[in-house]
Amino acid sequence: MNKIFYKNIDGESKSVEKFDELKSLQQNGIIRSYTLVYLPESNGWLPAEETELRFKGFAEWFLFFEETKVMTGPFYMNEIEEMITSFELEPYQLCWCKGFKVWKPLIESDFKVSFQKIIDNILL
Repeated sequence: MNKIFYKNIDGESKSVEKFDELKSLQQNGIIRSYTLVYLPESNGWLPAEETELRFKGFAEWFLFFEETKVMTGPFYMNEIEEMITSFELEPYQLCWCKGFKVWKPLIESDFKVSFQKIIDNILL
């Protein structure tokens, strides 16, 4: 079995056996967006935010409410997904996360799938 390695700012390399262990470390704040990760299928060390961990939930999402001119965050992806599924956010609510050049509507971001699931459930 191929090990998965990670190292934080201290530079000390550590390993885990499974990707789920890496996700657990991320949820506990040990793996951050800037943590370097070496996955067996990768061609070297990458910041966690450039791997599939980006989609697992760093608290790096922000929302902008046009009517009040208020920016809130950071949020984890799952927090925003919960707000979407409970109809607290609309598809054209503006969001931003590291790597975006401009604010985007949620429907044009990583949350497009969340809105599609709602639509699919309504059509059933």
